[in-house]
Amino acid sequence: MLLSTLLIAVLLAGASGISQFRAINFIGVWKNQLNSTFNITQVDSATMELRGVYRSASGTTGGGYSALGHINWATTNEPNKDVGIVVSFSVHWGNIGSVTTWNGIVRDDKVLVTQWFLVSPVSSYAWDHVLIGQDTFIKI
Repeated sequence: MLLSTLLIAVLLAGASGISQFRAINFIGVWKNQLNSTFNITQVDSATMELRGVYRSASGTTGGGYSALGHINWATTNEPNKDVGIVVSFSVHWGNIGSVTTWNGIVRDDKVLVTQWFLVSPVSSYAWDHVLIGQDTFIKI
């Protein structure tokens, strides 16, 4: 009984260590193709919540805006399955009033390929409140 309890404790500690290792790998500056940066300053290894500061090189004055999101991943024993790390984060653009959300997958631990949705409360046209695009971030 003591041996099985000890084995479970070691396995759980190992899993926690893996989560913490992966979480720490995300901390740092990620830059997209437009030179906007997402500086991930914090990742909670228990909840996988991330926090950081986003600076847009287009459409704003370049100031920092709060970014919140999550990281998630799964493992599999199936050899024919591709496994990636899923990332989602949002930025509230302060007085501009818009919110952008990025959802994507990390490849090779340094490339984050995303689809983004920008929603604006004020627009020139009724059809122009929601914009969609893609960004690729590289960890620098």
